[in-house]
This record gives sequence, C-alpha cells and structure tokens, in this order.
Amino acid sequence: MSSEVEALEAHLATLKIEEQSIDWKQLTDSQAETTKAFEALQRQIFALKDNLSKNFVCILKELKDFDLKDLSTKAAEKKSSASSLKNLSQYATVNGSTVTLNTNEINKIIKEKQSSLLEANQRVQAKLFETAQWADAFVRLLNVTKDSSAPTNDKQVAETFQLTTESTKKFDFPEGKLNDIVSKIQVTYIPDTQKYISIQTYQQIVEHSVDLAEEEFIRLTFENRKERREIMHTDKKKYLFLMQENMNDIENMLMKAQEDICAKLGITQEILEKSEMCLMERGLGQHIFMMQATVRQRIKEKLPKKKSVSADITKEIIRFQIKMLNEKQEYFLPILKQMPKTVETSQLVPILLNMMINDLVFEEYSLEDEDYMQNLNDQSAFNDKEIMELLNGIEKGIYNLFAESDFIPKGMPMGMPPGGMPPMGMPYY
Repeated sequence: MSSEVEALEAHLATLKIEEQSIDWKQLTDSQAETTKAFEALQRQIFALKDNLSKNFVCILKELKDFDLKDLSTKAAEKKSSASSLKNLSQYATVNGSTVTLNTNEINKIIKEKQSSLLEANQRVQAKLFETAQWADAFVRLLNVTKDSSAPTNDKQVAETFQLTTESTKKFDFPEGKLNDIVSKIQVTYIPDTQKYISIQTYQQIVEHSVDLAEEEFIRLTFENRKERREIMHTDKKKYLFLMQENMNDIENMLMKAQEDICAKLGITQEILEKSEMCLMERGLGQHIFMMQATVRQRIKEKLPKKKSVSADITKEIIRFQIKMLNEKQEYFLPILKQMPKTVETSQLVPILLNMMINDLVFEEYSLEDEDYMQNLNDQSAFNDKEIMELLNGIEKGIYNLFAESDFIPKGMPMGMPPGGMPPMGMPYY
C-alpha cells in the first residue's frame, strides 16, 4: 500500500460522519419499483395480446357467416351450416321461389367488422412501435455497457447469441432479374424535397427485394438445414452457431437486395437512409416497420413445398411438437438457460427454438414446415376446434419453457413469449 493510500486510510478513520450522504434505501426501493413496473407491464402486454387474439378469432367466426363466396360453394356441395344460413336469413327476402339478398347491408356489416379489427390492431401496432422507439432511444442515452471485469465466459455467451449484422458471405443476384425488377419501379420523391424517395417507391424497393433474393434464400435455407441437422445431437455449440449464422445471412441478404435495387435506380445508401428518416418524421415509421417485417415473412413463403400433407398429418405433427416441448425440456433448457436475458436475445430465442423444433420434426417425419403447415394457411382451419386446442397446447409448452429458463417471470399470465413466437412450424429459415 502506497504512503498516499495509507495517509488517506488514516484520515478516513478519524472522520466522524453522522449523516449518510447516499440514500441506499431510496436507490434500492426505486430499482425494485421499476422492476415491479416492468413485470406489471409484461402481464398487461400479454393480456392485451391474448384479448386481441380472441377478438380476431371471434370476428373471423362472425365474418364466416357473411362470406357469400364460401357459403355459395358449401351450398352447392350440400355442406351448408344451419347456423350460418339462419344468420344470413335476416338479410334475405323470399318471394315464392325467388330469394333476394340485401348485399348492401351485408357489405356494410363486413366493412364495419373488418374496420373494427384493423383499427384496433393498427392502434396497438402504432403504440408498440412508438414505445419501442422511445425505449431504444433511452437505452442509447443510458449507454449501459457490461463491466469490463465481468467473467470472460459470460461475455462470450452474450456475444455468441447476439444477432449481428456482420456476414462473411457475399451475395450476387442475377443481373437479368435485377434489371427486370428495376424496370418496374417508378421513382417518385417526397413532396417539397425532390431528393428523398416517396413511401410508394420505398415500398416497391422493399417488396421487390424478395423476388431478387428468392433463389439465394432457398439455397441458403436448404444448405443450412442440412449442415446443422448433421450435428444437432453431437455439437450443440456449432449447432447454435449455424442457426445464428443463417439468420444473420438472410437478414444481410435482404438488405443487400434492397441496396442493389437502389444502386441500379441511382439511389445512394445515404439517400435511402435519409429517406427513411424523413418518412418516419412524417408519421410513417410504423408503416416502414411493418413493411420490412412483412417482407421477412413473405420470403419464407418462397420455399418450395416438396410433399403434400393431409390435415390429419399436420395435427399429428403438432401433437409431436407438444410432446417434445413437454417431455424433452432437457433438450432445450441447457441452451436457453445459458443465454443472457437481454432484449436482443429475447427476440432471438423464439426463432432458435422454432428452428430446433422443426429439426426434430424433420428427424421424425422427414417433412419440412413448409410442407405440413400449409394446412393452417386457410382461415377455415381456425374453425377446427381440435386445431385450436392443439395450438393452445403449443403455446402452453412454449410458455413453460420460457418460465423454466427465466425468460419470463413465473406466474405471469400465459401468452406468447418475448420476441413474438409464431405458431410452431412457421417457416423460420
């Protein structure tokens, strides 16, 4: 100990401090209250999501009674529902053998129900997006970083599971397809700027990036599936790395496709980014966010379906998924428990979990999710009580996994886990 430090220690020993300058209780109480507020908000968010889901199902059921095209088909096949016909009869006038439907009133009801659902969802989406933007800005302001003295292995775990934008792969898209896409895009600008692209042009660029990247996406997906499934039981570290690598590659591939389209149109990366900011400032941030999210779902629909699967097989596979989630937790938990509990990983975990489940399904049935999940694309599937019960079983299994791995507080009302887990089997890469 140096002489300066010894002198300081001796001086401190002589100090008579009666009042505590740091209010430790106030600080810890404040942090505890903040934690409670987060937990309460999580419960409210899950409750809101569940209510929106129930509202969606109810409105779909109500609209089925007004789907004249579907009702006509069922009537021709002698498969009409008595309750549907009874509800529709309120808007029918029978004069002998002549029946007249009040289509104006029917269309009015359809419009009201659709508008009610869409308006509710849009209000929620806008508020969630606004909150996410505020949280992101606040995090940047705080600039919280891990203490440099943290154990190296903890840092490595966090880095392992962090979804980055780096990629070692280079993506080259067919020049002919790129030229064809660019020829279909009309570049217009935001009024009063004559420099930043309009939302219409931005939307065309984003949507056409799916068409440009389609072949690369299919190749990457199939190659990654094959490689990771060969070591899924023997090398967990590499298995996780391959899943993350695939997500990084596909994200970068889509961004590269958008950049290539812009470059061909003479739009620089700087102009593209400033156009996005300008559009957000004009209240179109939520529209941009949903546009990019939709593209990431649309490209998954490009995967070719190699086998035709019956609805009964789809149900059997969902039962298998439930069994894996409930009886094979030891397969998932070691991975989930070692992952850092951060916002980034809470969004990443559902995708990883979904990929792992899909790999187990392929191992058991030799079927890909795009083969068997097509039976759930028809909205009529949600009128099937058995399917709804099975999907509820999936949600319970996911909830239990997330609770066991501490990604959500135990006792929280059941809902989708952080990150927005889709129904198991949705084609996540």
